[in-house]
Amino acid sequence: MSGHDAAQALSFFHAPRRHDHPIDSATISQLRDEAEQVKKTIHQLETQLQMLADHLEALQDDLSAVVYPINTLPAEVLCHIFAAAVSSSPSIDVNRTLLQITTVCQRWRRTAIADPHLWTRISYSIDEDQRDFLSEHFLRRARALPIVFSIPADDLSGYKLPRCIFDSASQWEEASLSSIKWPFNWATPNSDTPNAQLDFPLLTKFSFDVWSKTDTDENPVFMNAPSLRELSISIHRLVLPLSFPAHQLRKLTILRPATYAEVLALLTHQEALEELSLPALFEETVISDSTLQLPRLSTLSLVAGARTSILDHLRLPALTTLHLSDLESIVVESSIDPCIRRSAATVTSLSLFTPTDYVGFRALSTSYMAHQVKHLTVTAFPMPYDEERKCSATLADLSLLSSLESFTLVIPPPVPAPVNIRPFLDGIAMRAAKMCPDGVQRQIKLARLVIEFAPYGIPHEEDIRALQHLQKTFGVEISMPNGHPMRKSWRKTRVMNT
Repeated sequence: MSGHDAAQALSFFHAPRRHDHPIDSATISQLRDEAEQVKKTIHQLETQLQMLADHLEALQDDLSAVVYPINTLPAEVLCHIFAAAVSSSPSIDVNRTLLQITTVCQRWRRTAIADPHLWTRISYSIDEDQRDFLSEHFLRRARALPIVFSIPADDLSGYKLPRCIFDSASQWEEASLSSIKWPFNWATPNSDTPNAQLDFPLLTKFSFDVWSKTDTDENPVFMNAPSLRELSISIHRLVLPLSFPAHQLRKLTILRPATYAEVLALLTHQEALEELSLPALFEETVISDSTLQLPRLSTLSLVAGARTSILDHLRLPALTTLHLSDLESIVVESSIDPCIRRSAATVTSLSLFTPTDYVGFRALSTSYMAHQVKHLTVTAFPMPYDEERKCSATLADLSLLSSLESFTLVIPPPVPAPVNIRPFLDGIAMRAAKMCPDGVQRQIKLARLVIEFAPYGIPHEEDIRALQHLQKTFGVEISMPNGHPMRKSWRKTRVMNT
């Protein structure tokens, strides 16, 4: 129907007539027929309007495909691009990324909304209204799929955790709640008991970092998480009432300082634990003499300061990977080596993080487990000149770290001052040359050298030349984060050297 046809179809209609006196049955029938005709005409016009709107949208899609070639991609490819953009966004920016995707054009909006997997990463913000209606709207688009739920820590200052947060708990596959207070004294529905039972049937990974202390007189919320495998928690007393099967936990991270007794109490039933990360521990006056065995623990991350005697109470027969930070040399002899011997463990991968010093590094290099280590990672640390020479000699000594197959040097940011990495490079260069201090050529196992740059970690010009020399003679692998200022220039250097 054209516009002229529509106007002609409406021409016989009269304006509504008001009847101040009773009308006969014939007039009533005529009015009903006229009303029915108006309805049919309206329906025809609406159909025509929809056809014109669809034609206009098709024209715009064709035009945008010419102007923007990305619109020629299939919807499946667009969904993969959208998912990559969302997954690479920090938690606090997830909602903004999703909004940006859906406001580009109608095709992008339709494609994004039609894919429920795109909406399975939920970033929930708490404000004075205690609800994030935008995130709840996005959650509905995920339908019933498992979700990754997080609350940005920056949004939580001064706010308590509302119960509405857990409305979607049945869908949580992973959850991260930071810098918030755990909810207390929630009355169970239809009950006067100030406890609440929260069910997390799909939850496999849970991180909960609380900045406030727990009042032990309050009744905590109980969690039922039968599928939980990874737990990161700051307030240790919450672990026991979480109600998950402790024997099935695979990875445990304690986020804030705790006491030996508290940590040992957590580990008592962790028979299946494979990874454990501990912060600085507070030593108590009385420590049990009992020894706890963790038969499957293969990876241990530890702040190895002066108070590390928790190792005196652990037996770790399956330990293969050890990450140490804040290392003090006395700890190697008094705690680390005895634990390795007592456990009959074989540590093949060792990482040493800053802050540390040469004394601690030397202690590790000459320790009982040093001959076991095949993969060594060291974050470069500052040293006085005399220790720099000793560091090079230690790395060059083939009688130390005799099983070493790969060495990774992490270059930290230049804060507060750049770290001199030449002692490490010189030591590895001498080791790579198969040259001992006595000048005798010997076969070595070291076959891989990796240099990792932390963000903003930039070496001096002479260090760059040393790296280029090592790359040419030893095949150095250089790893830099995306956006690193040296990334592009180093690629050119590698091409030229090749």
